Amino acid sequence: MSCGKGVLAAASASADRDALSGRPSSVRNRDLCRRGIAMPPRPTGVDEFLHERSNSTSMCTHIVSPVEIAIYSVRCSLYPAVLIAVFIGYTGTTLADPLLTYPLRIKNHEIRAEVANTEEGRRRGLMFRDRLGDDSGMVFSYLEAGVNAMWMKNTRIPLSVAFIDRNGRILNIEDMEPFSEQAHASAGEAAYALEMSRGWFSKRGIKGGDRVEGLQRLPPPQ
Repeated sequence: MSCGKGVLAAASASADRDALSGRPSSVRNRDLCRRGIAMPPRPTGVDEFLHERSNSTSMCTHIVSPVEIAIYSVRCSLYPAVLIAVFIGYTGTTLADPLLTYPLRIKNHEIRAEVANTEEGRRRGLMFRDRLGDDSGMVFSYLEAGVNAMWMKNTRIPLSVAFIDRNGRILNIEDMEPFSEQAHASAGEAAYALEMSRGWFSKRGIKGGDRVEGLQRLPPPQ
């Protein structure tokens, strides 16, 4: 809406200047045309409006007020936002599918993992998600290896987390309940934590001591 308000303010200011000079805006526009002075470019999306409002091809013979242009510009700018709102309302879910993932491997099992390597990313994690792919997860990378812990505040999906040391060895695996604020801590100095759907590790016989491959290719923590 800020862009729309700016357009209205500009149009109002122009009209005020014409009023102070004692000349209506239509007269000023005709004078500019007679002198051969180019009119400023019209805002995107307004050309068709001006064409429909005029039976002539000349801007000089049919004057459209600045307020009309401003109101139509606001309508044009709001149209994409309305389409997005309708689409989200139709799907009924948040657009949460990851756009960028990294490949990891544990005992010949392939994983596609999102990366939480910033403070904000680590704090948010998988909160508010409604689903997680069978072999999809999120890997957290920490600035310093240490005893790190996870909880499930605002997290709807039941998860299992594997805490991993700087060499890629799994320290321990914990199962976590949705929305629980119970802390689940690493059993040693963890440089990474890998969250998967609950039971993913146990179903594949993955346990403490197994190694996670591909961590060295992740973007560095921040």
